[in-house]
Amino acid sequence: MHAEELHRLDLEVATHGDRVDISVGGELDTTTAPRLIGAAHGLIDGSVGCLEVDCEGVWFLDSAGVRALIVMRNEAVGVGMDFAVVRASDTVSRILDMTGLTAILTRSSSN
Repeated sequence: MHAEELHRLDLEVATHGDRVDISVGGELDTTTAPRLIGAAHGLIDGSVGCLEVDCEGVWFLDSAGVRALIVMRNEAVGVGMDFAVVRASDTVSRILDMTGLTAILTRSSSN
């Protein structure tokens, strides 16, 4: 197995009106988190109202991945955008719950 296969991160970006969605799949870790942050930098400019990060396909998340989500959220909010992690996988949900970040990184299902 090659190193690239050990740290696989799939990213897809789509714009839906006033919302940008980033779908993330694979491992969000020390090796791949900078790639996610880099992709988000070009999208976080206040020109759209909301950035949503779909984490349904994330099967591994470490502290660097959590940091990436926090950095993206802080940058988005800093330019007046809403931010939310949506459709979090069981792995992502468990880690966000354990770290106490669910309330600031996710949106309730009623929104």
